[in-house]
Amino acid sequence: MNEEIKVIKIKTEDGKELDVNWILDLGNRCIKKSSIDRKVFFELFNLKSSFSFSDIPDLNLILYSDNCLYYCNNCIFGFNINTNGEFSVFCNSMDYIISNTSINYEQLKIKQYEINFELPQCIKNNYIGFDIQFEYSKNIKVNFKKVYRTKLPCLIVLTITSKKEVYADKLVDIAYKIYEILMIYFGVGLNITNRILIVDDIKMYFYASIVDKYSYGVKNSISFSNFVVIDEFSLNKNILKKYETFVKETSILKDIYLTIINSDTYREIKINMMLQCIEGFYRCIYDKKKQLSYKQILEIVFLKNNYCKKVLSNLDRRIVVINGKNENIFLYKAKNHRNYFSHLNINERKNMFEKMQINYAYWKIILVYRLLLLEYLNVKYDKKLLNEIIIDINNYKKKNKIRLSL
Repeated sequence: MNEEIKVIKIKTEDGKELDVNWILDLGNRCIKKSSIDRKVFFELFNLKSSFSFSDIPDLNLILYSDNCLYYCNNCIFGFNINTNGEFSVFCNSMDYIISNTSINYEQLKIKQYEINFELPQCIKNNYIGFDIQFEYSKNIKVNFKKVYRTKLPCLIVLTITSKKEVYADKLVDIAYKIYEILMIYFGVGLNITNRILIVDDIKMYFYASIVDKYSYGVKNSISFSNFVVIDEFSLNKNILKKYETFVKETSILKDIYLTIINSDTYREIKINMMLQCIEGFYRCIYDKKKQLSYKQILEIVFLKNNYCKKVLSNLDRRIVVINGKNENIFLYKAKNHRNYFSHLNINERKNMFEKMQINYAYWKIILVYRLLLLEYLNVKYDKKLLNEIIIDINNYKKKNKIRLSL
């Protein structure tokens, strides 16, 4: 959204008001270069006539248009003097903007939070069921619905409603936990189109950058699609509470996973991070005393776990003899890959995933991690959809004549 708003008045937190003729670019969260009286500018910023750029403080401002006001947090201003001596200011950075309020986010109390997501084309719309409603607590309800739009991507509208006013963070946190669960189910980030804070039927639109872990647009290819039907069995209070327990018990694991699937970095690094996540998940949930070796954990997860054991093909499970010991070829390369990128010791850079093996291994490893989370949450997956994904990955290997070898 690159909507431009004509600003006619500004107000500082200490109560100073000033009539202006500024242009606010909502989408880019900036104020375009605008003329202002030099003396007024000094008074506004409490500056002397002799100053440097670094003297200009960051401000929280309330901007007024003809029919709306905007709270702008941490406005970083600069100034410009042209050859004719005309003085102007601009603001290229604001942390966030909230429409229809003069209160900052940290102090804002609301009764409802709404967040809208566009579904990417790789998500099968028919695997999102009817509208879902459930009580998160005695005072808070969750509403999830799918909205079809002509010639536009399908829209998911997620609304968290409280019977009484609460700080915005409380409802926003619930909404993003649900979004994280959806990213586990879908395997991709969703395009966030609107974030709306609501109280007494007043809608306050929230404008801010989306952090990497909630971003959208990374092309992850065939293994990233939903194999969970979104209905009252996969999205409810018990699953949300269980996910909150997972977040508490595993610290930053969910943040690493979300960042990995939504960032464009080297997949060699992504493989290493996801293998570490699998180990971290298993130790946090099942092996807190660290009695198992890393190799044992890989074998339990990839070869014995009922949710995950179908992911590796017979060729992936091929046994090779290394120093007189039988090793599974896929897990052997996974172990070496993780060891090298964990220690960056050039002497360990051998028998890793390389070249076109990297895509193949990455898709399978991240698929296994998603399945581990589904098992933990006790969510059933669609076997047909999962089999389709596994077949697609195996066909990629076959088509490109990829061989896992020493």
